Amino acid sequence: MSKRPFFLLTGDDSVRAEGIILVKRLVQDWADFQIVATREQMSGAGSKATFPGGTYGTELVDGHEAIWVSGTPADAVYFASQYLERPIDLVISGMNLGQNVTNEMHRSGTVGAALTAAQCRGLKAIAVSIMVSEEKFFMQHTGSFDEKLLEYPGKKLLQLIQQALKTDFPPQSFWNINFPAHPTESIKVVPASNSQYWVNDLTIKEGVYSYRDTLGDQLKPGDDIAELLAGAITVTPCKVEYTDATVLTRLIDKLR
Repeated sequence: MSKRPFFLLTGDDSVRAEGIILVKRLVQDWADFQIVATREQMSGAGSKATFPGGTYGTELVDGHEAIWVSGTPADAVYFASQYLERPIDLVISGMNLGQNVTNEMHRSGTVGAALTAAQCRGLKAIAVSIMVSEEKFFMQHTGSFDEKLLEYPGKKLLQLIQQALKTDFPPQSFWNINFPAHPTESIKVVPASNSQYWVNDLTIKEGVYSYRDTLGDQLKPGDDIAELLAGAITVTPCKVEYTDATVLTRLIDKLR
């Protein structure tokens, strides 16, 4: 009998997130897993870590003893990678409510968890999100689950999870996967857009500032957001690389 793979399920919508429960339902019959996620809603946390640390505990989620951390999605990955006794075959962050696309994906706690897993722990990871109405971006999850999700995006997500499991990822890389709101059979592998998708409209008055995200108009055909808005599931392979090798060489020559 072949060994069952072991998954870390995490995300930024809290340990009770419907998207995490969806992934649990998709994998529980053929894989082992552990949910380790944030105790509360932490959307927009990016890859922030909590110093010097925090607290953790357990909570029953969909019949599974899930582990929560008081910090961020990145904290959940750091914690799980040392606390769990089994080697992790795949980190699945999400499914997040709200798309995470373009060069602004770094703001996402969902993407931040996958990035942390890949960059800081050398783990294979995918970040998964789905388009929803804006009022659901920061909703509080209660552990409830809509069975209809098993059909869409469930069937396509299962296909992508199984593909990720058998694919060799380059070091410090992860997949960023986004689902359109409406069912589709189309899956497209696309680059992340460098165009301005979200235009931050900052309001400042009487000691308070607030952001309002509005849709930008600089969309480039073939990029992740353009294909997502056209109705395709998008898969973007991402690599964590901070050094600009071209500038590095030129700068070395100039500073000799």
